[in-house]
Amino acid sequence: MVKHHRCLYPGSRTFNSILLPSKQQMNTQSKSPSKTFAIAISAFICSLSFAAAQDGNPPPKINPEAAARIQRDIEYLASDAMEGRGVQTDGLKRAGEFIANRWNELGLMLDSFDGKPFQDFGVPGPMQLGSPDKNLLEFYGPDGQRISLKLGTDFTSVTLGINGTFSGPLAFAGYGITAKDPAENLNYDDYKDWDPKGKVVIVIRKEPQQNDPKSVFAGKDPSDYSFYSTKESNAYAHGVAAMIMINDGQTVGAGKPWSADDRTELLNDLNDLSEIRKQIETAESNAEQQSNLIAKLNASTQQLKQIIERFEQSADLLPSVDGAGRAFGRRRIPTLFAKRSVIEPLITKATGKSLAQIEAEIDNDLQPQSRVFDGWEAKGEAETKEAKLPVRNVLAVLPGEGDLKEEYVVVGAHYDHVGMGGAGSLAPGTIAVHNGADDNGSGTVALLEVSRRLSESIKNTPSRRSIVFIAFSAEELGLLGSAHYVRNPRFPLEQTVAMVNMDMVGRLASNVLTVYGTGTAAEFDSMIEETNKSYQFDLDKSPEGMGPSDHASFFEKKIPVFHFFTGLHPDYHRPSDDFDKINVTGIVRITDMVTDVVTQLATSKERPKFIPIRGSSNPRQQSATPPPGKMQIALLPGENVVIESLVPGGAAEKAGLKAGDRIVQIGTNAITTVESLKKVMENKVPGEKMTIEIVRDGQTSKFEIQLVR
Repeated sequence: MVKHHRCLYPGSRTFNSILLPSKQQMNTQSKSPSKTFAIAISAFICSLSFAAAQDGNPPPKINPEAAARIQRDIEYLASDAMEGRGVQTDGLKRAGEFIANRWNELGLMLDSFDGKPFQDFGVPGPMQLGSPDKNLLEFYGPDGQRISLKLGTDFTSVTLGINGTFSGPLAFAGYGITAKDPAENLNYDDYKDWDPKGKVVIVIRKEPQQNDPKSVFAGKDPSDYSFYSTKESNAYAHGVAAMIMINDGQTVGAGKPWSADDRTELLNDLNDLSEIRKQIETAESNAEQQSNLIAKLNASTQQLKQIIERFEQSADLLPSVDGAGRAFGRRRIPTLFAKRSVIEPLITKATGKSLAQIEAEIDNDLQPQSRVFDGWEAKGEAETKEAKLPVRNVLAVLPGEGDLKEEYVVVGAHYDHVGMGGAGSLAPGTIAVHNGADDNGSGTVALLEVSRRLSESIKNTPSRRSIVFIAFSAEELGLLGSAHYVRNPRFPLEQTVAMVNMDMVGRLASNVLTVYGTGTAAEFDSMIEETNKSYQFDLDKSPEGMGPSDHASFFEKKIPVFHFFTGLHPDYHRPSDDFDKINVTGIVRITDMVTDVVTQLATSKERPKFIPIRGSSNPRQQSATPPPGKMQIALLPGENVVIESLVPGGAAEKAGLKAGDRIVQIGTNAITTVESLKKVMENKVPGEKMTIEIVRDGQTSKFEIQLVR
């Protein structure tokens, strides 16, 4: 049995009617006050099925066969075996092949690229070292000494610096800091009273007096002076030839040595991995079992990595090649990282002190101890490069007929996601499959369903445009798949009359469907309104053609666009974006409407007239990670205003509200229905504090929540 909900969330008419400020206040805000204000104050969010009747009307009929197909497809694409469809995963490749096979079953043309449906290209991957003979570090002493450091064992080049050769006198530059700020009582300079120009300098990580609450820098918090990039920029500003960083004493000393139990745990995990691999080999004839074992193998591998990282933090380790970051636009000098244990003998010989003694003395009196090493020279070379990861767009074509067949309508959706998390995740520190059921498994299955409908419905239409279906890759890296296509179009862009995009269409709630791009062609606003008479969505229209999805790449080429979207939610870019939360009925209804829209675009005698409308709509600014001050809740239906759920980390939860609480008063205003809540919220503005009175377990309590920008 499906529960019937009433919910309020950004972008919906209901939400805007509750939370928008007065007209006078609107005039002081942006041209899109509804979205700006919705972002600025509260979000009442829910993820629901459209099974309830809307405003007393019966729910629309849907095709049960289509619903079953969509359910099966999204369960497959969002399964753990697909590894989150990250650009480095085999799961993304399998997803592309799945899409191509489905189009092959429909009889679509799949020979766009050398007889295949795949448009191959490369995207930026992880940084890596160049060839070993391009990464060298040697020291030459006054008595003919020659010390050659071993790449990967004693030192590594890092992406913080530039590629190139270097040589010069060897010097110790302390922490590599120049901090002169009278307002902050800072007057510390490791480059003071000596000439660092042309020198190869050794620099310690972090800063003096770290973890000291009385530190002149930032107390226990690291200051900007401790950053790798700040040290590199400062070295460049002083004319340094190259910089060699080493670990600070506290980092090395804070580690935990390996114990016998640690080694046992590691060996056990390795044995588990070996056993899983054997099971995979024996499951070759069972695709489902093999997929489950692959997912288990990936999870175990990630767990093993975490174990190793946990116990290796302690050692005097080298960072990864990009472990010091990438100072884009500031990469000025070759920068390397060497082990403290390798460099310390040189420092002790030159200064007569250990590194620990030097650090302690600087902590005590904040007097730098920089110096040039008499008679010592350093020579070397650094080279890092960016790996290229192979990815592919997938194309299928439904050929046109008659006098319109040389014109094209593109229908697209991206099929990649963020894999196991990492930089694209909004669950920091979580290593887990980010299934991406809504983002964008939902758009992908909708694309497959629309292509099926069109291949059946208009194949006998005598005059129609060709329809190009594209499943884009690498959207999550910055619309790279669609950008590659428009730079290398298979079909002429000047003959491409429109592009229809579907991204995150799997969480239809309160019957609200957002459509972007309604102002990108003269006919589009009236077209979407007229078409919607048959589908009865509560439309939230935005005229802009720019935004964070693949339609933007086409709009930049002066092609009219539509983008269909059902809104953000707390699971966005998190492992919890799974298929069990998908509103399959909603996707079926959206594919009905998109099929109708594309049919009109493909058969209309006149091509849409492009309008270069300014502005950009960014639904993803409606943060899926609610910043402090946003109140995000879903309400149960009924005469009372009862909270069904709260977004984790939102202001409402932090203030102490809980699911099941009944809101009875805000300030001096009694709250008995959703309508009474509307009236109260109409006059609320960002920055205002609200006192909310609730009833919980028969007891009345008050909570204060601040609405912030």
